Amino acid sequence: MKKTILHFILGFNFFFPTFNVIFGDPRPGFMILNIITLLCIVFSFLIIKPIFDNLSIAFLLFCILWSFVIIFDIFLNGLLGFDVFIRDLFELYRPVLYYASFLFGYSLYKTNQNILSSLKLVILFSFVTILFSFVCYIFFDQFGKQLLLFYTKEQNINARRLTGTFNNPYDFSYIIILPFAYYYLKFIIQGGVLYALVMMLCLISILFSQSKAGIISLISAGFLVFALVPFMFRLKSLGALSYFRFWIAPFFIMFLFSLILILYGDQITYLIDGLLAISEGTDSSTNTRLHQIQYVIDSISDNSIYIFFGYGPNKQDVDILENLFLLYFYRYGLFGILLILVWIFYPVIVLIKILRETIDVENKIIFLGCMIWFLCLIPSGLANNTVDQARISFAYFFIAGVILHFGRNSSARIVNLSGTNTSQ
Repeated sequence: MKKTILHFILGFNFFFPTFNVIFGDPRPGFMILNIITLLCIVFSFLIIKPIFDNLSIAFLLFCILWSFVIIFDIFLNGLLGFDVFIRDLFELYRPVLYYASFLFGYSLYKTNQNILSSLKLVILFSFVTILFSFVCYIFFDQFGKQLLLFYTKEQNINARRLTGTFNNPYDFSYIIILPFAYYYLKFIIQGGVLYALVMMLCLISILFSQSKAGIISLISAGFLVFALVPFMFRLKSLGALSYFRFWIAPFFIMFLFSLILILYGDQITYLIDGLLAISEGTDSSTNTRLHQIQYVIDSISDNSIYIFFGYGPNKQDVDILENLFLLYFYRYGLFGILLILVWIFYPVIVLIKILRETIDVENKIIFLGCMIWFLCLIPSGLANNTVDQARISFAYFFIAGVILHFGRNSSARIVNLSGTNTSQ
């Protein structure tokens, strides 16, 4: 029953359309998607008994404090004469959705084998969004374009930018970092043509998303794999082929990247032109983000009272900031930066602990892949408010919950793939 619930919620989260073509604006679709996802999680707790221990209660208190900060900021803005929009109040759903997603992952399974299966399932659903994109573009004239209009903006479709089931290419490229890191590690450690092909498809999909942030995140993921694998695995003990694949894989990726640019450069001109513009300092999207940074610095420095808890949602003045750290600093001040740092680094710290205790190779691969994905929120978040985006929010906090539950279970024990534990 739990497996069915997980399949349903993941399927709904990743593939339910946001009806862009009907609403003309993705935001109503996002709200519908998030609210129904939240309701599904809440109803699932009728079957899945939530775990309330010190860790989950601490996260709950953290989210309650966040909610109070939102309410306080809205109230303060009203007193100071700012117009308060109804949409500002809707931001209160974020702490609720994020905590519910975390608690769902934290409480879903009790055995290590099932916990690992749930992580693999998220990776699988993420990868299926790639296949969805390719099918839509292969059959573009038959049905692909009309289907994509339910998920993304027409300008992305006309530019042939892969977005999967996401509204923006950079959201799509961030979620694909997860299967890319996992299958890249699988290829290095275990070998196999299938893993190489899947890794290549992930790489190609990020390239054809034509997202500059996606490319930076991809490079970051590749660098982290290269830097962390020697510390997590004894490559020579795994065999000469693993050692060989570790050194040759980066050159293979660079060769594939160059080959795509040569053969299909005319189909990814948005990306190429953007990278050239960045090198020349004339990229409009980069300049927009730099102007946003200056605006936030000026706003906070002019009103130092906001440095600790920010301006709140305040969507009348600032509806969108295309930088996760900047957005949370503007809305919630230093408290917002604390939120993001906890979201990124607490799961990473737990994963480091798990990786040190785990001897099973398959476990290490999936946990290291997740750790790389969490860390890649940093480069991805510099160009977009990634974790706030529909579909990503549930996946991110669900995985965080699963990881923290596993870390809680595996304390001072060696975990193997069968789900049994032996004392160290």
